[in-house]
Amino acid sequence: VLDYVGRADYQVKIRGFRIELGEIEARLQAQPGVRAAVVVAREAGAGRQLVGYVSGEALDGAALKTALSSVLPDYMVPARIVVLERLPLTPNGKIDRKALPAPDQLVASAQHVAPRTPAEAALAAIWADLLRQPNIGVTDNFFELGGDSLIAVQLVSRIKRDLGHDLPLNRLFELTTVETMAAALGLESETDKRSDDIVAMLDMLKEVELSDE
Repeated sequence: VLDYVGRADYQVKIRGFRIELGEIEARLQAQPGVRAAVVVAREAGAGRQLVGYVSGEALDGAALKTALSSVLPDYMVPARIVVLERLPLTPNGKIDRKALPAPDQLVASAQHVAPRTPAEAALAAIWADLLRQPNIGVTDNFFELGGDSLIAVQLVSRIKRDLGHDLPLNRLFELTTVETMAAALGLESETDKRSDDIVAMLDMLKEVELSDE
């Protein structure tokens, strides 16, 4: 059992919950291979989110998030955990929180995959509106973009209202990208079917026009 008594200036409020950043850091540092860890609250498109930074040997941010999910409540699990070769330090040897790179700077260097179909474009537009994030890529992760359980409920409602599809809330934790969501909801096949119907209708109109000549 880890008991942590933190400083007041390392307390933040996220989604209505008061959180001790030091408690999350202690859980991160307890993970195998982690040499140093720090957690900060950053402004995201849809509000503030927790971001963890770690350094160590053979670390994987997604695996660390999974490990934290088993010992911390959902609202205390960082939206992103960034693995760095080393954490920036101040001249007196403490972690320099102000020098930590913004996750968006790191994500910007990753390959952006734009929506390729009308279905993906429709979903990406809903994501962009709710997350207040422009240029949603089809492989971007909903939760890494700042999504949380409250926004997830809104997303399910918007998909039902705008696209006419029911998405169980628990499926959202599996379908975390526009790409997988569009495929799972069958939106791609519906788009293809509508396109086929339009082509068939145009062919019928041409036949009618030819028969009238």
